[in-house]
Amino acid sequence: MTKGSMRYKILAAALCAAMAGTVTAGCGTSSSAESTETVAESASIVWDETEDSGTEDDESSDEESRDVPEDSGDEASDGHGGMGSMTPWGSTDGISSSSEGTSEVITSAELTDYIKDSDYDTDWSEDVTAEITGSGSSCTVDGSGAVYADGCVTISEEGTYVLSGDYEDIKIKVEAGEEDHVHLVFNGLTMTESDGAVLTVSQADKVVITLADGTVNTLTDGKTYSDENEKGAIDCHADLVFNGTGTLVMTANGGDAVKSHDDLRIISGTFEITAEDEAFVSDAALVVVDGSFTLSSEGGKGFKADEVLVFFGGQVDITKSVEGMESPNIVIAGGDLNIVSSDDGINAAGGNADTSDAEGHGFMETSTGYLTITGGTIYVNAQGDGLDANTSIAQSGGTVIVDGPSSDGNGAIDYASSYNMTGGSLLAVGSSGMLQSISSESTEKAIVWTGTGSAGDKITIQDASGKTFAEYTAQKAFGSVVFADESLAEDVTYTITVGDKTEEITVSDGTYATGMGGGMGGHGMHDGPGRQADNN
Repeated sequence: MTKGSMRYKILAAALCAAMAGTVTAGCGTSSSAESTETVAESASIVWDETEDSGTEDDESSDEESRDVPEDSGDEASDGHGGMGSMTPWGSTDGISSSSEGTSEVITSAELTDYIKDSDYDTDWSEDVTAEITGSGSSCTVDGSGAVYADGCVTISEEGTYVLSGDYEDIKIKVEAGEEDHVHLVFNGLTMTESDGAVLTVSQADKVVITLADGTVNTLTDGKTYSDENEKGAIDCHADLVFNGTGTLVMTANGGDAVKSHDDLRIISGTFEITAEDEAFVSDAALVVVDGSFTLSSEGGKGFKADEVLVFFGGQVDITKSVEGMESPNIVIAGGDLNIVSSDDGINAAGGNADTSDAEGHGFMETSTGYLTITGGTIYVNAQGDGLDANTSIAQSGGTVIVDGPSSDGNGAIDYASSYNMTGGSLLAVGSSGMLQSISSESTEKAIVWTGTGSAGDKITIQDASGKTFAEYTAQKAFGSVVFADESLAEDVTYTITVGDKTEEITVSDGTYATGMGGGMGGHGMHDGPGRQADNN
């Protein structure tokens, strides 16, 4: 399906306008890459709380858009180092922009337009088209719209289908009409496939998978895929939606875990996924409203979207990945995101030419990438760049902590044009060789420290009264600290303590940077990747 392509290309240029009016506008293949699995312990930071806000999409449909709650009333878990509380639902009020490079204008766009009423539909008790029950190498179909033959259940009609039981080398195929909505209820099933995907959708308008309350559903694909058209354990050529309160446990041996060739929307559920390649992939938009995610990607990314990746909320733990997430446009409006990566943690990048250097680091020629943060709590522990945007970063809210690389070839923050910060909080710890801070047009103040720090060193920033603005224990050796927060004031002296070293820094002209054996700099230590700024 291609209905999403144009609207997201138009949207892509507008997402980067979310801050301060600034606009720029089957068979899966197995891959391997060096990955790192570390646990961020003692990663604590103290912030003033800030409000969340967010951005947009439009879908041609007769369904009404469902309003996402402004505030769920929940607080973020403190289980990843006491990173504080957050409001998981974002607001996009006041976002209005025109997009460079497109012929259309996005006005007052709201991210809630992504979500449709039927995406929340979990009811199935009174409207079941067929019950499908697995029993080892055979299964039964009680109802209409689906048939079982030759090791395959084929669903050909719109309706609600309840799946339960054990399936051994029995594939589920959805081959419905192009306007059909198919509702699959996972009601306690275990599916193991020795060859390729366990569930494929070749045609439908939308498929909703409901994880029934109190159930654990386990899917395992084959290590090899004889059908090259299958790209993941769940391979869907239609809009794909997950909802419900049950649990989905997936082991993707042959490639991606969940692959949607159209939009992918996750409303709720608990997901425990180990994937050879990516965990969640969309060829269009990937939107997370809520849910609990524990993801381990051996050779790929936790989340990847070709057009736009949006988080309204959710508890996300990416315990192992090459890159935590990637998309040309990433919008984080809420949620509690914890990312461990062997390369970039959050990578806003997209392009049409892929190349790599001698060390295997990927680059995209003619690439653009926009990262917009309006809310949520984000922790990144990256061996490569922590936050990487091939064009720009804009932050108006949220709490961001980056434990970046020790190597000078990467940085805790990496952007090509700007990091415009008008709200929220940022603490970025990493190397000094590619050091970047927030940009000079930012309305927030920043402190930049350079020197020598070791894993286990506590970093504390306080004012003269002893009020603590940030407290964090570094997980790796580091050479720089960037701290930006709306509570920092000009012409005020702050004390930064790194391990047993203490220094006073006065914020003046937006920022003042110094360090033990380091140098001084302005908001942006580099104008762009690899270019040293003139700080005289």
